[in-house]
Amino acid sequence: MLKLKIGDIHTDDLFHKGSHSVFFRHKSVSEATRIFKLSQLNPLTRITENSSNELKIYKALENVKGFQKVVPVETEQTEFSVLEMEYLGPSLKQLLEVCESSFSLKTGLLLFLQMLDIVSELHTRKIVHTQLRPAHFL
Repeated sequence: MLKLKIGDIHTDDLFHKGSHSVFFRHKSVSEATRIFKLSQLNPLTRITENSSNELKIYKALENVKGFQKVVPVETEQTEFSVLEMEYLGPSLKQLLEVCESSFSLKTGLLLFLQMLDIVSELHTRKIVHTQLRPAHFL
């Protein structure tokens, strides 16, 4: 079982596993739920495959509706870079599972309009997302 320990944060709540990163959810009684993204660093360059522009893109979108705020986290972990993200809620994929793999026409259209607004906002800022799929929409 994967576990995360950063300072006083301890969690084993693996939220999502991607091809290059893992995401942990940290729930706290006194604070909002947070997501921690761990990406493996290249041992020679000390950067991740995607990190060169990733934080810049998150910063450019941090005040845009539908995008979470992200901050880098200093850690003693030398093999991972860590980003702390605000938790916006379950992914579209998770919602679809809860709804037994079917949305009503109204829900589907409302979700489509929200996703269209988000992708349009990315394109307005000259950002192209190359991996659009339900798990990436929160």
